[in-house]
Amino acid sequence: MEKSFVDKLGTVLSIIGTIVGIVASIIPDAKIIELDPEVEHSERGQSSAIITRGNATKLIVKFPDGTVIAELKAADILVKAVKKIGVEKVRSVVEKEKLVFCRVPVISNRRDSKYGSSQKELGGGWLLMTHSNNQMKKSFLDKVSEALNLGLIVNIETGI
Repeated sequence: MEKSFVDKLGTVLSIIGTIVGIVASIIPDAKIIELDPEVEHSERGQSSAIITRGNATKLIVKFPDGTVIAELKAADILVKAVKKIGVEKVRSVVEKEKLVFCRVPVISNRRDSKYGSSQKELGGGWLLMTHSNNQMKKSFLDKVSEALNLGLIVNIETGI
């Protein structure tokens, strides 16, 4: 007699539980990565207000080892900086400090329904939220640098 879907699911979950127990006994400080909760966004009505943008700025990140990250797009700079620092290290700061852009964790393992196109792939299932202005990106990198004692110098240049 064929097992029902619920029975099969129960078997799979039991196997996963066994595997998690084995991994935990081998690597006692291992952490189970759970899917981030889905963010609910409110819908705003159409506005007839004209959106004005500030002057163009350029984000530049300098590492103590002499590495300078300066690209045309600030989102690309943010991706490269996070990868150089280490995605897992930055994610730990995001979790601890609850760092978000548009209510979405800056590094998440869930593609957001509204801002998913602004999330850039980091590898390993992680996504980086880039929907923010350069001042917010600078503030984020400053917080990460301080939390991890990295000594980053993050500048915003105007008049580019």
